[in-house]
Amino acid sequence: TCVLSTHPRLALSTCPYGHSRDGVAIVASMVRCPCPAEMIIFVPCSKNGVPPPEWSRYMAMVLLRGYHDHPAHAPTKPTIEDKQKLQGVLETVGVEGMTVQRLLNDPRTVAAYGGERLARASPAFADSRRLSNFIAQQKKAKYPHGMGWEGGTMNEWEIAIFSDRYQKRLTIGSLYCDRNTEAAFFQLFHELFDTVRRVTSTELAVRPYRGRDANCRAVVMDGEGAQALGYGQFLVRNIDELPKTIPRDVIKTLKSITGLATQADIDAWHVFCSTQPYDAVLNWYNPKRTGWFLPSINKFLSNIAPDDWDITPNTTNIVETAHARRNAETSIHLPLLASIIKAEERDDTRHDEFLQIEHDGVTSKHWNSPFNRERLSAQRWVSKMRKNTALRMQVAEYESAQHELDAGRAAWRASLDREKELKATLATIKVSLAATKDTASKNELKEQVKEVSAEIRKEMDARRAWNARRGEISTVIDELRKGDLRGVRIQGRRP
Repeated sequence: TCVLSTHPRLALSTCPYGHSRDGVAIVASMVRCPCPAEMIIFVPCSKNGVPPPEWSRYMAMVLLRGYHDHPAHAPTKPTIEDKQKLQGVLETVGVEGMTVQRLLNDPRTVAAYGGERLARASPAFADSRRLSNFIAQQKKAKYPHGMGWEGGTMNEWEIAIFSDRYQKRLTIGSLYCDRNTEAAFFQLFHELFDTVRRVTSTELAVRPYRGRDANCRAVVMDGEGAQALGYGQFLVRNIDELPKTIPRDVIKTLKSITGLATQADIDAWHVFCSTQPYDAVLNWYNPKRTGWFLPSINKFLSNIAPDDWDITPNTTNIVETAHARRNAETSIHLPLLASIIKAEERDDTRHDEFLQIEHDGVTSKHWNSPFNRERLSAQRWVSKMRKNTALRMQVAEYESAQHELDAGRAAWRASLDREKELKATLATIKVSLAATKDTASKNELKEQVKEVSAEIRKEMDARRAWNARRGEISTVIDELRKGDLRGVRIQGRRP
């Protein structure tokens, strides 16, 4: 007899546990045992065509009859209270982009249930499928037509600036588009410039085209043709992606384009790139020959004023970090409508932060201006250069020790070969000495024995000295590998 009792809703036909009869394993069938307990519910109804009063619609009479003859089953369906409470949590958290895991991990969910897990407070929602279906129902109720875009997957493009007043990075424009085309980015900039004019009553003018009175010094973008349209900033960040077989002096010359200040130097740079024997360098150089790319990374070729060029960042880190921060706050792979709503909530939060800064005069970071950021960046570069210099010195010491070790091992093998030859020669001389009876010849052979024996001892002494030196070299190599060179890739470094 098995004591397992399950709810009829499970509809099990066989017992999941093992059973045997007379020592033979069998599959036990579930036995239906109807419970004698009953729940009778009386509700008001019409009488003689007269409907019950309004207040009676919220009344019911419940009559319990009989007793349960089985253990109480775990609640497998959420109660009305469970659904209402979870619905309130979703209204607070928001259903946009919501998943089961995000709901469970959200601090507001834990707080709403008094610090308990959702499954402990509402056991029926321990079933992730039921919880997922409930979230889907709430999404469907709030957004009957869904939150996606029938045109396909959308990408988000952002325009970001850095505010000196608030010492914060600001996203001032976003474009949701399913393609990376010139027309899409034309629309992005058209809307941006038009919005600035409408909001500030001032035109956003770019200095290279509108003179010194323009209020925008430069626009920094990635070096993609569709985005650039005369702008680009891609070379410095991606030049080191060339294969490790490209020598350092070639890499250095390729990077020098950003600092060339005469047409002769630029022409010489073109000749250098076009005559390289490396296919990887030629493949890297060909896209740079377009008319817009080099002026966007070279001060001499650019239309931007020299002073404006000097204070313009040479990276797109502001917008890249803004995009990463937005992804961290609003998540990724969201439906289009969910992305827009999340971005709007984020912008409202930023607006509230700025109002607080204006009212209280307290910012989240006191030393976050461009000057301080560049100063700290320069300090990091100096520290990095010092570490790289120390690392290169240690690598050179390691390679020198390894070279000496390899050379010593080769000399060891050569010494053994020479000793073997000398011993064979010594044996031959001794045989000749034993067979010779002439005194002069014997004396000559004895001298040869002394000379060959001395050579053998010399080889043995050299190997003894090498044994001591080999131990010192091995100690140096082990200390380097276990110290600062631990995990450093030695082989395959750029020549």
